[in-house]
Amino acid sequence: MHGRIILGAMALWLALETSGGAAPLDLNDPTPRWVEIRFEVSPSDQPGSMNHRWGVFRRAWLSPGESDQRIEIRVPQVDVEAQLRSTGTDAVGGSFSDFVWQLDPRNGQVLEAVLSGRVRQPISLGPFHRSMEVAIDVEMSTSRRAGFMSSRGTLGVQTQTWCDPSKARARCQEVTAVPFDRERGYVNAVGILRASAGLIEVHAFSPLGEVEFRERVTEPLQTIASEGASGDAICSSGLHGPCEPDSDEDS
Repeated sequence: MHGRIILGAMALWLALETSGGAAPLDLNDPTPRWVEIRFEVSPSDQPGSMNHRWGVFRRAWLSPGESDQRIEIRVPQVDVEAQLRSTGTDAVGGSFSDFVWQLDPRNGQVLEAVLSGRVRQPISLGPFHRSMEVAIDVEMSTSRRAGFMSSRGTLGVQTQTWCDPSKARARCQEVTAVPFDRERGYVNAVGILRASAGLIEVHAFSPLGEVEFRERVTEPLQTIASEGASGDAICSSGLHGPCEPDSDEDS
């Protein structure tokens, strides 16, 4: 019995150490307040991997939605761009919207999670290398199925193309949507990332929906900003080749 108590205490200490002592988000509390969010960072060629690597916690503003069946969580533009840059994505400064999540507090379903902005995407034309500005528009939820197919797309860019598993495509790898877990604050919304530049438009699977929400801790949040991108950019959208998140993104 004494050994079990010690093991239980160690498990509790480890849980508190991992979470920084903060509690998972109370989705039933609509009181307007700052909360925290962190994003899972999947390898660019495996956008469906889950619990691979987590970024730092960033701030988000929680408020009541348009009805008692909605809670809105809004990640500010500056934190969105810092998160993208930390994964190697060359986000165009000031171009992004807030990342807005709408959740149903009754069942934890993500009704929608939307984001838009612009990034600079490296491309290769034979021996010539340049970048082009790409507009992206993200739409995700936990109520619709989604998956991806790997392919070599336009201008030689490796693309994790969005697909609908219900269409019975053999190559479509479905990614499981997970409603809000009240014990952990975890959710995995799935959906589509539309990327367009001129007449070119790509529909990629969005890996931006696997997150954890928690109540805000008292110490200052870490915000990462950079002068530009490291790596091959658009790693977070699954549109281009390998890059790894910053070393301080582990937790």
